[in-house]
Amino acid sequence: MHVVVAGSGELDAELRELAAGLELGENVSFVGFVNQSELPALYGTCDVFVLPAEHEPWGLCVNEVMNAGLPLVLGAGVGCVADLLEPGVNGVTCEAGNPVSLAGALEPLLRDAELRRCMGEASRRSIATWDYEQCRLGVRAALASLGLLPA
Repeated sequence: MHVVVAGSGELDAELRELAAGLELGENVSFVGFVNQSELPALYGTCDVFVLPAEHEPWGLCVNEVMNAGLPLVLGAGVGCVADLLEPGVNGVTCEAGNPVSLAGALEPLLRDAELRRCMGEASRRSIATWDYEQCRLGVRAALASLGLLPA
């Protein structure tokens, strides 16, 4: 397994120190800030996307990696979990801050290429329905439910 850590947030130094202390060496790459135009190429090198956040209001990168056809491992505190993750279909959740839970979520995906492929395809199919027309229909339905538009 090789882990790619993208971004240059406030935990960057701490994560690098942790990886060094665990002697992970070549099994972890810290790529730092990645420009938006370079993200599709980065996603294309990955087999699984992991965002084990304790609190993330939405996680727009999840939408992006679903377009890249990746299976998801998301922390329960990621805001888009209820809308984008279909447990067992396009990914799984893990308990944020719990490495045993994260390992348990990752293990089947790391062992089974066919599972990764199927879940990745499910991600791509699911996110394909998230377009402007669906947004328009959702806004109309919300306004209708409030009595502001005819149903």
